[in-house]
Amino acid sequence: MTWLSARELVGLPGFQMTGRATLDKLKRLGIPNRPRAGREGGGGLEYDTSALPAETRAAIAARTVAKA
Repeated sequence: MTWLSARELVGLPGFQMTGRATLDKLKRLGIPNRPRAGREGGGGLEYDTSALPAETRAAIAARTVAKA
C-alpha cells in the first residue's frame, strides 16, 4: 500500500491544479487517510493510493517508473 500527500496528487489526472480542490475531492471520494509519517507537530495527512481512481493510479505508476 502506498500513501501520498494531497500536495503530491495535485495536477494528476482526475485532480485539480490546486491543493484545496484536491483536498475537497479526496474528502468527497472518501479516500482513506492517515497522519503523515515522520512529521513532528506539522500535521498533514497521507492518502491511500489504492483507493484513488484508476486514471490517477496509472499516472502515479508512470511517474514512479520514470523516476527509477
